[in-house]
Amino acid sequence: MTMQTNSILYSEIKKIVWAFADMVRDKGNGTVEDYAKIVLPTCLVKRTLDLQAEFNKNNGSSFFELVEMGASSDEQALSDINLKSYRFYDNNSIKENNLQPSIVLITWADLMGFQDNPNGDERQVGVGQEGSKRLMFNQVYVTKAKNFVELMFEIIEALNTTMKHVFTTFEYRQLILQKNIVPFSEFYKTCHAELSKYEFNMENISTDMFSDIYMDLMGRFASDAGKKGGEFFTPTPLVKNAWQFTDIKDYARKLISGQKTHISIGDPTSGSNTFLIYGYDLIMAECEKMEPGKVSKAVFSFYGQELKAFQYCLGLINMIFHNTIDTYNAGIEISDQNSNVITDYKNGIGRMRGQLDIVVANPPYGTKNYGIEYAQANKSKDDRWKFGVPKKAEGEYAFLMTIYDLLNKQGKAVIVMPLGTLFRDSAKEIRKHLLQEDIIEGIVTLPGNMFLTTSIPVVLWILNKDKKEADKGKVFMVNASKDFKKVGKFNNWQEQKAIQNYLERIEEVDYCGYADFATLEKNKFNLSVQRYFSKEKEKEIVDIVSLEKEIIELETNLVAKKSQMNSLISQVLALEVSDE
Repeated sequence: MTMQTNSILYSEIKKIVWAFADMVRDKGNGTVEDYAKIVLPTCLVKRTLDLQAEFNKNNGSSFFELVEMGASSDEQALSDINLKSYRFYDNNSIKENNLQPSIVLITWADLMGFQDNPNGDERQVGVGQEGSKRLMFNQVYVTKAKNFVELMFEIIEALNTTMKHVFTTFEYRQLILQKNIVPFSEFYKTCHAELSKYEFNMENISTDMFSDIYMDLMGRFASDAGKKGGEFFTPTPLVKNAWQFTDIKDYARKLISGQKTHISIGDPTSGSNTFLIYGYDLIMAECEKMEPGKVSKAVFSFYGQELKAFQYCLGLINMIFHNTIDTYNAGIEISDQNSNVITDYKNGIGRMRGQLDIVVANPPYGTKNYGIEYAQANKSKDDRWKFGVPKKAEGEYAFLMTIYDLLNKQGKAVIVMPLGTLFRDSAKEIRKHLLQEDIIEGIVTLPGNMFLTTSIPVVLWILNKDKKEADKGKVFMVNASKDFKKVGKFNNWQEQKAIQNYLERIEEVDYCGYADFATLEKNKFNLSVQRYFSKEKEKEIVDIVSLEKEIIELETNLVAKKSQMNSLISQVLALEVSDE
């Protein structure tokens, strides 16, 4: 099949990728997670091989050859080439593992043209790349792969440690070749028919477009997965808008002026890394507006921690698609997949405690047990609990205090939290201490029904360890709960007014303004924005999730008490019988 090389419309590439995803889902027999584990890595390989072929063609050689033939001793000497968009493999890995250099010339067409080799015989594959001007090595690759999936893994294993980690963790080969999640013949046919229609290179598909396709797929997986999908996906508009409350223009100005030479961004519950990635994108975009080319990618570092291996790998793929990561673990911290940021903090992102400039995050809601036993046992040794240990049902505050602990002395954070965190009586003492420390800069209530997987209303907690003089001793609140446009069954936040009023500290009756410490103290440290800024008389807000948990706990205790009482009655009756 001849690939088209004209620039591709977003709608076209979306249609192709969705057709591929539909095949895996509709003709397969796995879960939503299974088809995500097949679709995303396959698209990643297609993108990688097409970009690699484009680099080889444009530069007359592979990157491996340019270095080996003395054209450059390192990446810096290749600064005239747009290398950051094409850096896939480690030259040292190729040499140290005695790999065939011709592996860097294999194309997607070579992969699709590979004939099944059931006995695993040694076979020569003629690579489709039109030669290297330097003719450093023969244009054949020798393999014992039994099929194109094994050859695909062989290539990835050799070229890119990040993708190797993803493929291994997802059990990509096993899902297709052993577990038969999708029929092999259908998988090959669709790969060839759909993904071979276009070259997924920079000429056709920009980094921004391809990353948008990834986010579109992620949204679809989250929607299909239902409530579970919310574990790894925060809607892109909410991510971008949350970042605006950090004042990204101020960070850009400081980078341009030299007032800051480095920015460290963190997310202790990183999921698919969208907060890390869009933070970088938004700040860099502002820098480019102010002075193009002034700020380089090297001034940013990223730190995250994720509980589950699946979500962590989604984050790695996301960073590759966004061209934000070159090698595995570049600035990304991860603890063991069976640990979490509360209990395995010091061995994970906690190594950066007190050092991060910005943290933007959407921690889990309503966790059954965030790690309260650990917190209670370590409250005298771990500064995160200096304001008290959150109750078992108040896991959101455990994450909030973890984020607070990560910030440096000028650090800022924006945290997406459930509405109930503003007023739950069980966490009143922690809110009191946070206000006394004067680190809560702002609270913004958002419209409900913004997520694909839950209708729960959320708020933005904005923390600042270095508040401006005009902000000290008070909290700027915005009631943006009515700022939405209904689109289908979801509410789209119309964010412009809330962001402008917040950043410029514009006070408006019944909408936004300051609440000082005395007022908040008088209201028993209730941070419900509606109490202070609302056109309607505030009604008592019932936190359904907490109420349900409280009812369950009471019922459990009641059953235990009844059992205890019945046991005592039985003992008394037994004594009476024995006395007779």
